[in-house]
Amino acid sequence: MENLARYKNLVSAHWVKELISGGSPAEYNNDKYVICHSHYRNRETYLSGHIPRAIDMDTLAL
Repeated sequence: MENLARYKNLVSAHWVKELISGGSPAEYNNDKYVICHSHYRNRETYLSGHIPRAIDMDTLAL
């Protein structure tokens, strides 16, 4: 991930799994979060599978 621009703003799938499982992932000390499944006019990708409790967000609405 270090090769990506702004990689410090990214987290791994393992980090997210730890968070939604009630754990305490590194560098996060809060219990308030929102996970979005973002897409552009393709809600079917959300309906076909997403991170548990993720909300559907069409980027066109932004």
